[in-house]
Amino acid sequence: MPTAIAKKVITFSLVSIPVSVHPATSQHRVPLHMVHDRGGGRLRYRRVCKLDGQELAEGEIARGVEMPDGGTLVLSRQDLEQLPTPDTKEIRVLGFLNESRVDPLHYDNPVAMSARSGQLALKVVQ
Repeated sequence: MPTAIAKKVITFSLVSIPVSVHPATSQHRVPLHMVHDRGGGRLRYRRVCKLDGQELAEGEIARGVEMPDGGTLVLSRQDLEQLPTPDTKEIRVLGFLNESRVDPLHYDNPVAMSARSGQLALKVVQ
């Protein structure tokens, strides 16, 4: 079984079923790396500031948001921790669609779900 990409809960009215979400397909590509043509040494990426050309250490890098005036608002780790996050642990089933109503655009990354625990609850729903 592939590694789970998320752990969720499917809720049908009063019944909740914990599930693991797995990729339904896998890539069959050979990973190619950028290497030096002489010797095969792998390349490194350097993080360089566009303003002053200075190479930055990991501890000097922050997240930022571009403002309407073109400036950048730098966010601290504390700022990011205080941002509200949506509850992403629950999948609420509101209804079912006929297969013909699903745009094929959404077929690119199919996923499969498997019960994590609560096998009894899964059998009750079946």
